[in-house]
Amino acid sequence: MSAAEFLGSGLVIFFGAAAGRIYGERIMDSFRAVASAADMLERALLMLEYEQPTVEEMLSRLAVTSGYLPEFLRSAAYGRQAVLESLGENRDVMPEPDRQRLETLVRELGSADKQAEQQRISAALCYFRERVKILRPRAETGRKLSRSLGLLGGIFAVVLLV
Repeated sequence: MSAAEFLGSGLVIFFGAAAGRIYGERIMDSFRAVASAADMLERALLMLEYEQPTVEEMLSRLAVTSGYLPEFLRSAAYGRQAVLESLGENRDVMPEPDRQRLETLVRELGSADKQAEQQRISAALCYFRERVKILRPRAETGRKLSRSLGLLGGIFAVVLLV
């Protein structure tokens, strides 16, 4: 095997592994989006318990005070309509049922009294906590599997080409 073939083989394996890693991170990003939504809902519930912010104030403060935030949640700083638009544009950022649930909640925020809002947010928080419990092992397994398959795919491509 010449040096050029050896280098080419290494590059094919490297790019296979990189593709697997990228796909694995995409799987984890979906999980992180659901976990971030649960975190924001928990903060919103605490905010409503001790204060009476408007919907726009609450969304703005949640976007600033949260750590990792996907783009659609970062848009909360610009208000409810910005979140809804971002959720509509980024349909693949989280599983569809979760995205729809969050979209419905954001759309209905501010349409009821404080107690009803707390109950609505609390119910959504319970839903997202359960989703986090379900998605965490799946995401971790999917990430490991994607990385392994990417590397093996690169090795397989080298074997086919040699």
